[in-house]
Parts: sequence; structure tokens; C-alpha cells
Amino acid sequence: MHVPGANLRQPPHSGGCVLNAAKMVVLGVAIAAVAGDVYAKRMSFRVSDPVHRDVVTFVSNAAMEKVVGSTSVVSGEIAVDLDAVGREPVAAFRVDLRSLKTRIQRRDEDMRRDYLETDNYPEIRFRLRAGTDAPTGAVVAGIPFEFKAVGDVSLHGVTRQEAVDIRAVFWPESDQTRKRLPGNLLRIEATFDLLLSNYEIEIPQLVVLRVDDRVHVSVDVLASDASPDDLARLNPCNPCGSPH
Repeated sequence: MHVPGANLRQPPHSGGCVLNAAKMVVLGVAIAAVAGDVYAKRMSFRVSDPVHRDVVTFVSNAAMEKVVGSTSVVSGEIAVDLDAVGREPVAAFRVDLRSLKTRIQRRDEDMRRDYLETDNYPEIRFRLRAGTDAPTGAVVAGIPFEFKAVGDVSLHGVTRQEAVDIRAVFWPESDQTRKRLPGNLLRIEATFDLLLSNYEIEIPQLVVLRVDDRVHVSVDVLASDASPDDLARLNPCNPCGSPH
């Protein structure tokens, strides 16, 4: 193979140039390796527990009654840089409101039909827009980290920005973590408040003392970077979640 300039006369002491060129090559390889390591630290996780152990809770604390509703039908995706959590994190969650229960069947039916109108708006969705006060250093396995965020909440046909408090902890895959889910794990706890009136959900005067306009939402999910096939192998009848 002809290399341009290969027949040119080399200047005196060309050995030093060759040595310097070799050093540059080594340096380039080293930089590439470091860059690859940083890139590898950006990980994608999925919220999809077939055993349904994730929990989303909605609390209305009105003048005469406190109503607590919860569901485990939640899914989502998260992408985060473990070297710098604040570096363009991505998160999106979907919660099935048709599965929301408050332990009183008649109340659940009224809530889904008259207030949430789940036939037309079956889900509440959250998409992260920006994080603030996020850790600037690398995440340490098993050590929780906290930050505040702003996200788009879509409910009842309306999308609004809400402030969210987030607490998370990363667990690399081990024999212990595999007892819960396969893959590397990221536990996410998030809380935020919303006003039903902001989402065009009207509270009838008849129940205004029992249903508050302000609802406190809390999310507790465990996300995994395992493949959908690996997650699907979990046995829903096994309380430990161990694959069979």
C-alpha cells in the first residue's frame, strides 16, 4: 500500500519524531478508553415489574376525611449518567388510573367515572424536564442521592409543570439484588403535590369536605437495566421474584 510521503527523505534525528508520534498514539488510545468508560456510565433502566411490587400512592386529606388510593400498575424508562446525575437525566413514567383503589369499591367506581373519567383519560403521565441541585460527582453504589426536579404531569387531558422531590439509590447486580430483579437496579422515590382544579377535575359540592383539591403523590419504584425477556421470566407466584 502506498503511503503519501513515504519516499520523502527523513530529517536528522527522526527517531525522536517517531517516538513522539508513538506517544501521541498511546495518549489517544488512553483518552479513547477513558471516554468509553464515561460513556459506559450512562445507563438506561426500565420500570416493569411483572410481580407488581412498585407502588404509586395518591393522598387527599380533606376537612372530614383522608382518602388514600394506590396502584402498582406503573411503567417507565430512566436514563442517567452515573458519573454526573445532573448531566441530562431522562425519565418518564405512566400510571394506570383504572387500577387505582381506595379500599372502598363504590368510591373507586365513582372516582373513576365522575372525577378522573378514566374511560377517556386512563393514565397519569410524568416526564422529567430538568433537575436542580443534582449531585455533581459520581454515584456511589448503595448510597442514596437526592435532588429536586421539574416535570410535565399529564392528567385528565391537561399537561402542567410540577416541582418534584427525588431520592434514588443505585445497586449493581449481585446475588442479593437478583432475589428482587435481574440486572443493575435503580430505586426511585419521588413526591409531588398537584391541584385537581388545575387539571379541570371538578369536586362536587356534595363531597367537598371529603375530597381535597390538593393531592399528594408519592412514587416508589425499582428500575432495572435487564432485558424485557429477563424481566418476563420472573414468576408472579414467587414472592421473592426469583426467576425459574
